[in-house]
Amino acid sequence: EQEQIDEVVVYNLQTNRIEMRRTFPFKHIGGVAISNDGKTVVIGGHKRYEEEALSAFVQVWLPETETVFEDQMTFRELTVGDTMVAGQTITEISFSPDGDSIVVAVVGEYSPVHSQLLRTTLKDVSEMGAGSSDSLFGPVARINWNPGIVHKLTFSSNALYVAATVLGDGDSYWADVWDLKKNELVGKSEIFSRPIDSISFDADSTQLGLGVTLPGLNSGGRLAKPGETAVTPAYSELRLWDFTADTSRTLPYQTKREITVLKPVNSGSGNGWLIGHAGGAVSVWQPDSVLPYRELNGHRPTEVWDLGFSGDGATVFSVGDDHMLRSWDLESGVEKKSIIPRSILISCVAVSPDGRWVAAGGYDNDVVVYDAQSLNPVATLKGHTHDVRAVAFSSDGRMLASGGRDKNIRIWNVPDFDLAGVREGHVDTVRALTWTTDGQLISGGSDRKILTWDSKGMMINERIEPEGIHSLSFAPAGLRIPWTSANAVNAHSRLHVDSLSTTGVGSERTDNQNLITLKVDELLALGMNHGALRLVHQSTDTVLFEAQHHGVQLNSLAFSPDGRTLAVGGSDEAVYLWHVATGRNVLTFDQLGSSVHRVLFSPDGTHLLAALHDGTIRIWHAPAVRK
Repeated sequence: EQEQIDEVVVYNLQTNRIEMRRTFPFKHIGGVAISNDGKTVVIGGHKRYEEEALSAFVQVWLPETETVFEDQMTFRELTVGDTMVAGQTITEISFSPDGDSIVVAVVGEYSPVHSQLLRTTLKDVSEMGAGSSDSLFGPVARINWNPGIVHKLTFSSNALYVAATVLGDGDSYWADVWDLKKNELVGKSEIFSRPIDSISFDADSTQLGLGVTLPGLNSGGRLAKPGETAVTPAYSELRLWDFTADTSRTLPYQTKREITVLKPVNSGSGNGWLIGHAGGAVSVWQPDSVLPYRELNGHRPTEVWDLGFSGDGATVFSVGDDHMLRSWDLESGVEKKSIIPRSILISCVAVSPDGRWVAAGGYDNDVVVYDAQSLNPVATLKGHTHDVRAVAFSSDGRMLASGGRDKNIRIWNVPDFDLAGVREGHVDTVRALTWTTDGQLISGGSDRKILTWDSKGMMINERIEPEGIHSLSFAPAGLRIPWTSANAVNAHSRLHVDSLSTTGVGSERTDNQNLITLKVDELLALGMNHGALRLVHQSTDTVLFEAQHHGVQLNSLAFSPDGRTLAVGGSDEAVYLWHVATGRNVLTFDQLGSSVHRVLFSPDGTHLLAALHDGTIRIWHAPAVRK
């Protein structure tokens, strides 16, 4: 059988070069530490001998001369009371901030498994000859001898404390903090059921930050206990532990990815944390600053399918697979009301422009209209023969459209909610509906069709796209965008800017380019089921912009109220923000851990919401862009 081979690489960040590289057949590397001056690297682990016997080993590297020294004796035997036990492996090594000492975690041949923390100093190896030596270290002082295996070590910045994460019996994990002057245990953290992914003292060396991964939620909406089935993904959060007072608090920073690196930072606006995540993402977070996002978790562990805002932007409405219609206070995140109006998935929701009504369509083939304040049902609209997938109120609030898997669109009068007509033209599921201000209805479906209906119910335009349509959104009037003949492509011919009507708004010509001011209902965004994103100039049937999110089902599009930003959400667990005028993806919120079903800006543009498949509503604070 092929033996696993560990490798250590020393990389010079100033020269962008690899300084040293060594492989270790029949050895396992447990800890690597670099001295503060960057001139010395200490590597520890174990050698494997016959019959699976293990023996701890240490090497010291000098990258400038590519010299390697190996210590043969220092950590091979450990003293436990009057007993000597073999040092089996080194799991962690750390230099003190002042560089005067090294702390090494060694696992001894003892039952149950114990680890010993040893503090020592490194000799001046530059005067030695390369190769093996009895000892490369000075006198060794024992800090502790505790049950469990030490996984991570970190020093406080003042070098007074050292912290270690420990794996005990029965999958129990905790952190210890030791006072190095008194050589005594200061505190032991709470017990976790999963490994602690990262630790670091804060900038003041008074508290210890812990990056911990928690199990998902069980069917009852609580953290799954060991042995229980979790119905939602695990998530990570940041804990801050005051080890002298033995108090702990959870900081409002949660992520779907493990927090693998944690370091304190200090800036002009206060102390914070540099956070590295599994997968490569890095963020800087300050607890006293505006939070990067908030989450509403009332629908978990089932999906959230759609969102809507009250007219004043103060209330958010949500529907999901838990059969619930909920209303939330946007600023506080408090759930105001919730009802279980039906016994089946609710797939879509729309709020009337005056904020009086909330319409919700579901997999029971019905559309139910509710009073927005009380959430009491006021009308049940029947007639669809399959799931309802889209609902939309007209701009004047006098009509309500609904469509779904029966391929038909039904129009309802408001506030009587009687049937005003049926629109037939799609040959597959109707997935998106939107109205123009003059009463035209635009519909998109899985049949790749975008149909336009006039106020009398006549189909006046049909557009065939390369993929099925999942989302539609009109840009607000007044947005100014560049227009060039080079990027204006019609389905049948290339159009020139002169063919566009700019009557009443004017146009400004620059080199090979016009700036046009969009009129109401003039720019329509299309999101498709295999990742195509298009901006279409309605009156000329012209594609102004096209981008590909390859293989991604684009479930939702939303323009910011000023029209400058287009939010895009889909099946790749990310929300993309596109700058409309330049056609650039300017910001991406990725690694959300779940598909995005809906994106929505608040009416004042200060908040961006996303409905996620894991039952979470993510809310980002989005300050208004300067004019």
